[in-house]
Amino acid sequence: MYQNHWLATGHALLHLVPLSSAVAVLILNWSQYFVGPSFTLSTTLQFVAKLQELLMQASLAEIVLSIVRSQIMEGYLPLGALSASTQAMQISYLWSLDLLGAVTSRSFYGRRKALFVCLVPLLIILTALVGPSSAVLMIPRAGMSSAPYVVHWRSRSDEDAMFPSRLDNKQNLTFNLDRFSTTYAFTGESQAEYTSTQTYYNGNDTTVHLTSRALRYIMTEKEVSSGQGNFVVRSANATIPTLLSAQALYQIPMKKGGSTWIPGIDVKRSIKLPRVIVTAHCLNAYSTWQTTLDTPVAYSLDDGASIGTIPNLRNLIQHFLDYGGSRDTQVNAIPPLWVASPEPGSPSVVGSFIQNNCAGLGRYVISDLLLSKFNQSIPSSDLCLYIKTCTIAAVWEPSQHHLAADGGSWVVSTGSLSNMGHGLSKTTRPISADLDSITSLNTPLFSAKMFEDVQSDSTRLAVALATVFSEIPWKEQVQSALGGEQYTVIEIALTRLGYGYETSSISTRLSLIVVMAYCIFAVGYITYMLSSGHTSTAWNSATEIIVLALESKCSEHLYYVSAGINSIKTYQEPVGIRVNDRNQLELVFEHDQSNQLRKLRKIRLNKAY
Repeated sequence: MYQNHWLATGHALLHLVPLSSAVAVLILNWSQYFVGPSFTLSTTLQFVAKLQELLMQASLAEIVLSIVRSQIMEGYLPLGALSASTQAMQISYLWSLDLLGAVTSRSFYGRRKALFVCLVPLLIILTALVGPSSAVLMIPRAGMSSAPYVVHWRSRSDEDAMFPSRLDNKQNLTFNLDRFSTTYAFTGESQAEYTSTQTYYNGNDTTVHLTSRALRYIMTEKEVSSGQGNFVVRSANATIPTLLSAQALYQIPMKKGGSTWIPGIDVKRSIKLPRVIVTAHCLNAYSTWQTTLDTPVAYSLDDGASIGTIPNLRNLIQHFLDYGGSRDTQVNAIPPLWVASPEPGSPSVVGSFIQNNCAGLGRYVISDLLLSKFNQSIPSSDLCLYIKTCTIAAVWEPSQHHLAADGGSWVVSTGSLSNMGHGLSKTTRPISADLDSITSLNTPLFSAKMFEDVQSDSTRLAVALATVFSEIPWKEQVQSALGGEQYTVIEIALTRLGYGYETSSISTRLSLIVVMAYCIFAVGYITYMLSSGHTSTAWNSATEIIVLALESKCSEHLYYVSAGINSIKTYQEPVGIRVNDRNQLELVFEHDQSNQLRKLRKIRLNKAY
């Protein structure tokens, strides 16, 4: 046993190699280092990871051996604990009689026992875990992103002007029913999120090349009972990246180092701008579909779980007439009727869709309905006049938009709607829209479309409005700022996709904990050696311990151990290494009666035996 700082420094250097490699892989993962779009050294790194595993295991085994060596020289240690020095790399030691005997030994107590029980099992567990942890941390993972390169676009308009809270005829809103019908197909299943791709935009006059935009929608269904009857409320949320976001990501050039970044399959562009989210709650009645002018009209409140009423259908018809509708409009050709929600403090709009299913009464007009001629002509067994109500709300929500390759084409997408179950965030801005100003939306054809598929009516309406609102503003209306003009900074980030390191997955985090624990033990052990100067190369193997036992005096305390140990009491017996009267080392049992007659003493530092 030596106390020599230079010798201790030399031994400490042996631990620096695995420690340095462990610190290196920690830094790679903590810094989320991006390797590149491709990586071909995975096989090579597997061999490197195996080498690192062996070095770290040897380092941990040396720490275990040092603990056992110091304890057996300073005092006495249970025989079962002595075997830890030779089984440090075997996880089975943790459930062996050796460890059980050491832990339950009554002669092993106090600070020395606490040190052994706390450190040695933990070090043996680390010895088993450092191998897979090194491989997880050393080999880069696919699907990682580089640090973004940010380009600033200066716009003359601020965000409130680009995404106004009030939408009316100033925005020239347009809806194309034919394109809408041929582009989207909706599933009737609920409680799941779906994605569709829009390859055009609805403007009739302007036809520019535009990359695809991914539509997201989700539909839920709920049964609601109220004083007006039993209802099924079908709710839908829909969102799609705005036209501005898509054009900014696809058309605005981004340069770095004098050359333009050209999107490739390993490149993703992103921009943070508001997205539109439209919510629609559509109501269907269970009890009866027959409606008269004085029948209260039920509608869903904003929560989608309560029912409110509009006084009667006559009020809705009068609203249509007050805003330019004709009394000569046929009953089966009444367009959607939009009124502000009667719910106090609600920014929503309630849309009513009326349909006449009796072909023989198709000639009747609104004036006939107001004079009750329509209802007088309906046989008591027929159900002709249907009314459906939908409550619509829209908001601008800050969101991250991405442009990336998907299936060989470019697609602009935005975040998931799955978190809508927790409600809208506080950063949203309600949209107040004049739906009567949307061209082609207020037609009998669209009203009839709402009755085609009852299960997807709310989805159809939410998606239709989302596609219209997403075209606000036009790119031509948002111009870049020049000179000393006031401007709003919009950041566009370019990110490369490929292989890299990260800390988000559970396996990576667990591996980081294991390797960090090794680093803590290694640094602590190196610090101990350098500060105390204590080091030794004795009894590093089972062979050396066996030779020491052969050189020792036969114990008078043990019986029936020649063919194996079959009692845990034997593992509990305390042993130590002492110097005899011939100045030789022996493995000594503490309870041997002859020990008091022999002049045994502890090992002295820097002395050869």
